[in-house]
Amino acid sequence: MTPRPPSSAPGTQNRRPRTPTAEQPPRTPPASPASPAKKTATAKAAAKPTKKPAREEPAGRVGAAVAPALGAGDRERLSAGTHHDPHAVLGAHPVAGGVVFRAFRPYALSVAVVTDELRAELHHDGGGFFSALLPLRDVPAYRLRVTYEGAVHEAEDAYRFLPALGELDLHLIGEGRHEQLWRALGAEPMTHQGVTGTRFTVWAPNARGVRLAGGFNFWDGTGYPMRSLGSSG
Repeated sequence: MTPRPPSSAPGTQNRRPRTPTAEQPPRTPPASPASPAKKTATAKAAAKPTKKPAREEPAGRVGAAVAPALGAGDRERLSAGTHHDPHAVLGAHPVAGGVVFRAFRPYALSVAVVTDELRAELHHDGGGFFSALLPLRDVPAYRLRVTYEGAVHEAEDAYRFLPALGELDLHLIGEGRHEQLWRALGAEPMTHQGVTGTRFTVWAPNARGVRLAGGFNFWDGTGYPMRSLGSSG
């Protein structure tokens, strides 16, 4: 499933201070010259520099450690589009010491994991692979911020979701008895795990691998391999 980008703090308006009205000078000048005016507390206060209001800081940056290396076989199959289960290695996975994040984005200059509380840059491992180990206890609801030459895209990571096609659908498709294939196969808009997007499903029993291409990825499916849902095809 490739969700639509979801996508978030209002500023505070400062009231403009009013300018006090100047006092009118006396009509009759005093008989004797006035003594020099003493500095008032107001003048002192005006001369003292005022502190600028604190600016709101962006989401905290988290230091990313080097993630365990991805096996050469997995890298080769992902690049060739023949990996039967890319979700097993891409996305976010709890490990000893934190959560490993991996993304496969050919042509990207950088990739960052973004949540409402943090932002962490992934290490570029070469060949379009990015990864990092973050000191987190659980997998958060995160997005990927991908920077290309001249463009920045931020969207949900499709590889953090569980399968969106149920076991009953798979069983009926396998038996050739599914009576609503137009809802099970193809592109189906839906809300899955709290995120609104589009589920893509194809039936290709003899395919070694299937990749998804569309306008959202410049019609290049290299970075969007689809997983096989068992023996259903």
